[in-house]
Amino acid sequence: MSKIIKSAFVLSLFALSGCFSIESKRLPSTGEHHVLVSNYGWTLFNCIPLICGNALPEEERLLPWVLFRNDVTLEKVQENFSRFAKSQEKEITNLVYRNDNKVLLNIPGDIPLPIPYILCYREVQLSGVLK
Repeated sequence: MSKIIKSAFVLSLFALSGCFSIESKRLPSTGEHHVLVSNYGWTLFNCIPLICGNALPEEERLLPWVLFRNDVTLEKVQENFSRFAKSQEKEITNLVYRNDNKVLLNIPGDIPLPIPYILCYREVQLSGVLK
């Protein structure tokens, strides 16, 4: 029975894991380089970090996600955006950010159930143009 519980725990970590990503696209018509940096993760009671994307520089990352560390912050995402812009030797313009906090389940009418406050989702996105 303990193997089943351990397996379920490991599978749930992969299912609920966080993700850190940098996506970029150069528009040939304007020459602009659009960049989106985002990170998301899961918290307990909306304050204790459980798992999120690893926002360390790529050479320092052991895994793509981290446990019990809060990398889902605008500061961490902005640091990575600046590092990416510096590697491209470009200046950042037109920055826009978005913070998103959600509970696990809502009933119709966007009323959260009391139980979902145990597990909450948090996401930070930062987009801009490199010139």
